[in-house]
Amino acid sequence: APPDAPAPPSENLALLIGVMRTVLEGEIGPQDNFYALGGDSIKAIQISSRLRERGASLSVGDILRNPQLTRMADFMSRSDADETAKEAQGEVPVTPPIRWFLDQHLAEQGQYNQSMLLRLLRPMSAAQVGPVLEALVQHHDALRLNLDKDGRLFYNPAHRAARVPVEEMSIDRLEEIHRLETSFDLSHQLLLRARMVHCGEERYLFLTLHHLVVDGVSWRILLDDLAALFARQERGEDLRLGHKSDSYQTFARMLTGLDEPPCPACACDGFLRADAHVDHVILPRAVTASLLARREERRRVQDGLLTALYQSLRKTGWDSPLLLEREGHGRDRVPQANTERTVGWFTSFERILVSDGNEGENTPPDTRVPGQEEEARYGASLVRWNYLGELNEEANGYFEPIPAIWRGDHSPKNRAGCRLCVDVLIARGQLEAYFTYSSKDADCQKLSRCFLKTLESILADYPGRLSARP
Repeated sequence: APPDAPAPPSENLALLIGVMRTVLEGEIGPQDNFYALGGDSIKAIQISSRLRERGASLSVGDILRNPQLTRMADFMSRSDADETAKEAQGEVPVTPPIRWFLDQHLAEQGQYNQSMLLRLLRPMSAAQVGPVLEALVQHHDALRLNLDKDGRLFYNPAHRAARVPVEEMSIDRLEEIHRLETSFDLSHQLLLRARMVHCGEERYLFLTLHHLVVDGVSWRILLDDLAALFARQERGEDLRLGHKSDSYQTFARMLTGLDEPPCPACACDGFLRADAHVDHVILPRAVTASLLARREERRRVQDGLLTALYQSLRKTGWDSPLLLEREGHGRDRVPQANTERTVGWFTSFERILVSDGNEGENTPPDTRVPGQEEEARYGASLVRWNYLGELNEEANGYFEPIPAIWRGDHSPKNRAGCRLCVDVLIARGQLEAYFTYSSKDADCQKLSRCFLKTLESILADYPGRLSARP
């Protein structure tokens, strides 16, 4: 069939259901609803990308607008994967998250990273891993980005044939990884560092990228590609990847032409990272399962988590109203851009003012957009919220991601720009929350445990009342 020619409906639907089963959990049938299965915009990006790898085209927008699977399949088409997309070159317009980063005026801009720890499931050497990472850098243009001293983002041609050294090291306890720090030269260095870590009988790959070139959705793309490259290496095939979607540069140019609101101004300096303390709490597996089992509510899980956060903040002595900065994946700001396979920093930032509702304990708070005077008045207690969704990576036989907030990602000289950072995700069937704050802030010390208890109480008492009121 010629490119973009419709495939038989039954064939489309079978392929769609098969791909959805690799992203969503549970049984899936033709009459199911994408949202009721736990679908969201991040999962739509993954599904669109994996369909493209199998020679089918279905846009993220069509997935979100047509949640019923038989209807969604009508928008699929067959097409050849584009393996010859033009390499991005030159300067990239500064996007809102990059502007937000620059406006923080960090003491150590080169140490604002995101890291991923992978437990290796089979023997691998640094000599094997290096060429795979080099292929990843060659395929994803954003991994060759640098930032010059004038704040201009550009693709560095020196990285086209860059070697990626893999450092080998041994540690006694996995917790020692928190002490590993990487500070990049943003103007010249490849913004990727790899370490092969030996800990007892286990082997790990610890990857660190500067946040300028990666975000939460990008990590999902990179891990999929990493597994695909390891498989090609094992079969003795060329280390190359197929389809490339629109470049980060293309997205940034499209965004420049829109009436995009500016990123929020810095509300406060926040705590010094040298004083940072991280509380890590896990919701019991059975309670997480009960949360996710309410399929009709899964689109509103994040609102339920925000309700629990607000109530626990109030219970531990925080005043109302609260100024909250909520992160989103940001890729939906340019609907016409195809970013399903694009790596980069797309994050959006939204400020909301959260205050007590009128219906008693464990009920949703009121939320609204704050004015400039309110941002100034309540900014000193800014809470930054990042819900990463479900990280249910398909088993690949090569590695298993171990989610965590790694303290070495941030320079101890940098300030957080908020009073409290809350990162929440669901991994391996359990909800995990990370609360990062100053060790000198007494009001935060009981917060994490209170959050778990409050969330369990909300689920037990108000199973149909998960949403915050706009």
